[in-house]
Amino acid sequence: MSVDSERSDGKLHEWQCPPKGVPTERILGWLNENTENGLNWQRSQRGYSDWRQALDVISGNVGPQALKYRSKLNTNHLKRNIREVVGALAKLRPLWGYSSDNSAFAANAELFNKYVRAWYLETFADVKINNELVLHGAFAGVSCNW
Repeated sequence: MSVDSERSDGKLHEWQCPPKGVPTERILGWLNENTENGLNWQRSQRGYSDWRQALDVISGNVGPQALKYRSKLNTNHLKRNIREVVGALAKLRPLWGYSSDNSAFAANAELFNKYVRAWYLETFADVKINNELVLHGAFAGVSCNW
């Protein structure tokens, strides 16, 4: 482990994985504890208690019942509105043009340009953010963007 990842007293931070070679029980305990911490954090969010109802509303399963002689057609206006908001939020515009007035840093700027382009194209960051916003932000009212 690097020096930066240890506390001054030599112990691990609570968010760090146990080191390699520790007993399986300790690793499983750490996993269970952190999973429970994550679930407790989600439960503490304002919209968590309404996520099932929100999913039903978006799916068109609840709401005022139409009269029997009326069409049961669901136009999904709410779902379309959510997709438009999420699409606007997830439209990433990466900075493709790093530059420097100092010619000594021209090589670094070119390296940054290549790195950002590779990261964006290889990770599909815009798709991941879009999926995260739709799944967690719209339905559950919570979001933990990577």
